[in-house]
Amino acid sequence: MVCQPECGQITFRSPPALSGVYCWHFEIPAMRKLIQLFTILAAASAPAADAIIFNQQYLPGNTYHQTVTMEQDMDMDLGASRMQRNTNTAMGFSAVVAPQQEGVRTKRVTVQYDRTVMGMSDGQNKFSFDSQSPGAANAGPLAAIGLIIGHEFNVVFDEMENVTDVENIEKTLQILAGNDRSSSQIYKQIFNREAVKRMMQQSALRSPRGIVMKPGDSWPFSNDLLLPGIGKLVIRGNYTFKQMVEHKGVQCAEVTAKADINVDLQAMDKADEKNLALMQQMNLKVQEGKMDGTIFYDSAIQFPREIKMTQSILLSAKIPNNPKGEIRLPMKQTIGMTLDSFGPTKAKAPEQKPVPEE
Repeated sequence: MVCQPECGQITFRSPPALSGVYCWHFEIPAMRKLIQLFTILAAASAPAADAIIFNQQYLPGNTYHQTVTMEQDMDMDLGASRMQRNTNTAMGFSAVVAPQQEGVRTKRVTVQYDRTVMGMSDGQNKFSFDSQSPGAANAGPLAAIGLIIGHEFNVVFDEMENVTDVENIEKTLQILAGNDRSSSQIYKQIFNREAVKRMMQQSALRSPRGIVMKPGDSWPFSNDLLLPGIGKLVIRGNYTFKQMVEHKGVQCAEVTAKADINVDLQAMDKADEKNLALMQQMNLKVQEGKMDGTIFYDSAIQFPREIKMTQSILLSAKIPNNPKGEIRLPMKQTIGMTLDSFGPTKAKAPEQKPVPEE
């Protein structure tokens, strides 16, 4: 190598052992510009460390175990009387995602509960139940929820991860409840089609598909939930990607959610005209409705590790045939979801047939 600083050149000569002499000349200023160009292009093409495409989904061929919790406090002021109630539940379940079939856009997830815990108190009565120790508490009517353990039903998602159907749920509830009317009512309140849909849908982080988000970015979301006998719960709000954090040993995107909640009476089933007329007569409306929460999203598995949501609603209504009478129903509901485990679905071991004795 020969350096010629007066002309700004570096000359590389081939070793003497090679026949002939070959020289390569690089202009130093031009070389520097070339290096700078490659550096800029590399930086532009590489994704930012904290930039994420939020694309939550149940991945085909995998099994998830989730625990969903809910605590609800209601304080109903009826004018002449008052009723307070506290309800808390915890449901542990596995969600097995079927392998994706070619040409099929829907996704089928088989749900099976393996634990149910529930407590309820209204000032006069107090009941509690845990499926892992069913005889250890005053279960009362709540003991019926333990029968759901081990039974399966299918939740169907479309290509946008919206729940479109819950298969086998009515048949399963009918088998469990039998002719027991009190058990049937409890099952219909907790495990009905809309309740299951709401449970699966509430754990969905909705985001613009294919759009890269970075800390500080916000985007809108909406959710409509059918409330039998009342109408539709309408939720409209925004997600905000706050920052990347270490959550329980895993790098997660911390996302906050804020929304307003309203009730749409016009969404009530047309077959339920009697209830619709009553709701309109009572002038049922949401005085205040807010939702706040935090989601810890793991982009490596495209699923939240944990969700914490709080909904506060104040409903008001007029008492029929009593112009001065008013019902006020403040309700606070805290909902949580924890992803307990995730991984490829293990193949079931073939059933061993007994070998006949000779």
